[in-house]
Amino acid sequence: MAWLSQVGPAQTCSNGVEIAAPGGWVHGAVEDDLHHFHVHLRHDGTRIVEVSTEERRIPWTTCATAGLALHALVGTPLDPSEHQPRVTQGHNCTHMLDAARLALAHLRRAVTQGGTARRQYEIEIPDREAHRTIARISRDGVLVHEWHLHKAHVEAPHDMAGHSVNGRSVWPERISGDADLLEAALILRRGILVSGHRIVNVKPDRALDMGPRFAGACHTFQPDNIEASVNVRDNEQDFSENREALLADVWQS
Repeated sequence: MAWLSQVGPAQTCSNGVEIAAPGGWVHGAVEDDLHHFHVHLRHDGTRIVEVSTEERRIPWTTCATAGLALHALVGTPLDPSEHQPRVTQGHNCTHMLDAARLALAHLRRAVTQGGTARRQYEIEIPDREAHRTIARISRDGVLVHEWHLHKAHVEAPHDMAGHSVNGRSVWPERISGDADLLEAALILRRGILVSGHRIVNVKPDRALDMGPRFAGACHTFQPDNIEASVNVRDNEQDFSENREALLADVWQS
């Protein structure tokens, strides 16, 4: 997975963000085996005034309308000390909401701290052997985290030992006290979640058949959507031998 942040006029898996000057746009994107989404937030220098999305590759038919829920971000102040509108994760696409939050965070850094025009994350998670793998995330080409996993738990580094990638996000002080390390850790957890699809041999045709543990997890698994949601066959892509193709349209811009 990779994430991108960029300031200017206008992600294995990949995510990205592009940010324009006051009155412009901030763009977020995510791509992995199952998903390819773009999120665009327009701001006026003080708050978000418009939201649009592109659902380029989706795992479920109902994902095509998930971007509508992100319109709740309109009015969000760039100053995080001001009241923030409530955006419920369960009613959104998890991955588009991630991209939107990353874009907003990068925009706030640009406004308050300046910094780089583009922030890019890339995640690599080899297929598991004997339930083990090593999950890595790099930011702008520099390794940030490397977690040794056994099933759903981190075994190393030592201060992460026992951390469950499926459970509540409890972090050592080294990570919780550093906004950049925390951002990367949260993205890496999401990448691990997505990578789990590669060990599932049988994928249901309907979201309803995924079982009760997914109920309410995201837009697709809401009661109003789950019965109509059908698996989009042939959407899946394997980038193992072609990582450069992830978000190629963003990296080349």
